[in-house]
Amino acid sequence: MYLTCSIVTCNLILPGQCICHSFLFAELNELIVSSLVSGENLIAELLKNKTHLYLSAKTGFKIHEAVNAGIAAASVFNSILQESETPNLPLCVVFDGDAVLFSDESECVTETGLENFLKHEGEKVDIPMTEGPLKVFLEALKRLQRKFYDNNKREHCPILTCLLTARNSGNPGYRALNTLKTWGLGTDQAYFLSGSSKGPLIKMINPHIFFDDQREHLEAAMEEGKLACLVPRPEKNP
Repeated sequence: MYLTCSIVTCNLILPGQCICHSFLFAELNELIVSSLVSGENLIAELLKNKTHLYLSAKTGFKIHEAVNAGIAAASVFNSILQESETPNLPLCVVFDGDAVLFSDESECVTETGLENFLKHEGEKVDIPMTEGPLKVFLEALKRLQRKFYDNNKREHCPILTCLLTARNSGNPGYRALNTLKTWGLGTDQAYFLSGSSKGPLIKMINPHIFFDDQREHLEAAMEEGKLACLVPRPEKNP
């Protein structure tokens, strides 16, 4: 029996249907359950349903509240998708690293300058980062994958995960991979761009959905007709 992954959207029916369509191919009907909900008591309903991912086509609609409640959540930038040549399967999900899978600790250091970031990562290269807003969603996807791996059906697994990060492949990249390993996780593919544009790699990977915390990277995905989702930073306790 497969793990159920709930994908919840909160908006008008047409945007919601477009969002769900990008996930719910016929082959995944038994793996992923989609539901449309209203805003009333939304967070309580998401928690009750043990939701693995909450998407809203209405920018910012209770997204921060969901993330602060420990629910993987993101705002959808382009609910009306262009025609795409992305194959139905495997379902390809691409994650940014910092402030998405990982916390925004290192990204905050980056904002003080690249030199400070590289020094920071060198000093903490063997120290795993804390988790980010979408770590729980990656965990859910990996559990689904293991259902196939454990039954010797790896080649038939309908899910592909990718890490696409601006980190380089030195200490910053090592720390990212080591963090995933420490969590008992990993992605099927990992790309380290050293600050280069993500657009060309998004075109090459050809994903169904892309998660990032920066609008410029989401716009690059949108230019390729991909479902682009903005991940918010959790509010920090005072």
